[in-house]
Amino acid sequence: MSKLMDKKLCEYLIKKASTVSPYGGYKWQSSAQKLSNELKASGIKFPKKLFWKYKLPNGMSPQEFMDTLLLEFYFIKYGDGFKIIKDKNLTIKQKIQVMSYILSVKKQGLYKKIGMYADEIKKLNPELADIHTKNYIDFVEGALFGFAPDEIRYFCGGADERDFDNEHKLDRKLQRRGINTSYVLAPETAMSLIATLRKQKRKQ
Repeated sequence: MSKLMDKKLCEYLIKKASTVSPYGGYKWQSSAQKLSNELKASGIKFPKKLFWKYKLPNGMSPQEFMDTLLLEFYFIKYGDGFKIIKDKNLTIKQKIQVMSYILSVKKQGLYKKIGMYADEIKKLNPELADIHTKNYIDFVEGALFGFAPDEIRYFCGGADERDFDNEHKLDRKLQRRGINTSYVLAPETAMSLIATLRKQKRKQ
């Protein structure tokens, strides 16, 4: 949380930032964890670990790190759109604090801070150390939500390295077998999961 603002004000801004983030809310939840739990509940023994609990910067919990990214990245990136000055829920003092906070983060460098988080995550989690990406936020969020290294590596490859047609085909195959991933699986992972589902169906 910022030293320029109290906890209540930070929480207010976090909730506003969550409306423009891809998180679907301000409470942490992981699609990878959900899929892993659903497979186990269905008795499907998938040999690959889908959900990982990574060590996050400064010993933060997933919820704390998500709050940090909402406040330090999404609020700052889209903050002007919230028209803070005209926000009737904030006092004049709070508006001044918010504007001071925005200026301080922009001065420090919005993407520089995300890059620092990415470097720390790699140091804390050797299994992610060899993943290279130009878009640090994708990498950082992959770790935040516990996606497997292969999924983070594939997603961070960018549009040039992704086969979107094959992704959609594999998604449809999984959907026909009752699996909705709600996040991007690496093709190798998706094909392995399809093979596991086929094998289990033959045994039934």
